[in-house]
Amino acid sequence: MTTSSISDNFKKWACSFSGCEGGNRQAKIWISGIEWGGGKKPNEKNFEETMSQYYNVTLKQEIEQGAVTAPAEYNWQEHKNEPYGIKLAKLYMAINGKSGSTYKQEITNYNGSEIFKINLYPIVCENVDDDLWNKYNLANITGFQAKQYYKIWCFENRFPVFRKKVAQHNPSVIIGTGNQCLNDFLACFTPCFEKSAEIKWDKIKTVSNNGSKERNSYYYWTKVTDQTTLVIVPFLGGPNGLNSDELITQMGEKIRTIADL
Repeated sequence: MTTSSISDNFKKWACSFSGCEGGNRQAKIWISGIEWGGGKKPNEKNFEETMSQYYNVTLKQEIEQGAVTAPAEYNWQEHKNEPYGIKLAKLYMAINGKSGSTYKQEITNYNGSEIFKINLYPIVCENVDDDLWNKYNLANITGFQAKQYYKIWCFENRFPVFRKKVAQHNPSVIIGTGNQCLNDFLACFTPCFEKSAEIKWDKIKTVSNNGSKERNSYYYWTKVTDQTTLVIVPFLGGPNGLNSDELITQMGEKIRTIADL
């Protein structure tokens, strides 16, 4: 990879709010995922065709259009039936001391200004495996020969843009969902090259989906600015993540305490 192989349109697109669901930048709570998921939906018959259409048509068009402005509202209704969206709604309710069991009714009262939702990386991926880069010929589309080069480029170019936005808007807390990407979240949101910040950690008990195995899941937090705390939590779902209402409630309570919300 050379810098010259990356188009100006890609740079503008990736150094904006591409891949972000948006919401209210003035909200106290920012949520950051890793990247948009593109996993196969139940009973979906044309998954490969859908993903090929995204990479070869939609993604190309998005990049050609350059910089993206994030939607002014987070669309709770659009995500209320998706596994991640359901758990995000429940986590938001738990942070505010409410039960997540009535999330479908509760979010009808939300107007989309409650949170600001972003993602570390802008390209939709059905999973975090690097093999997708070859499968969908993303080297030709992006200019990066491997996903790792793309991620490194985002470390150096996209993440500083997000840090500036955080400093500009001063959310009370940024919640990174996915402790397997701890270093990515730290690199994105903390001024690690300017000063060293103390990173604290603790754990909660998580159980497998069938309840047969208990394990520790770790969460981490650190100060990003005097006003903003970064909390990195287990993924919202999955065998090692926040896969029950009880765990989501516990995590919401801990975030509320850590960030003094």
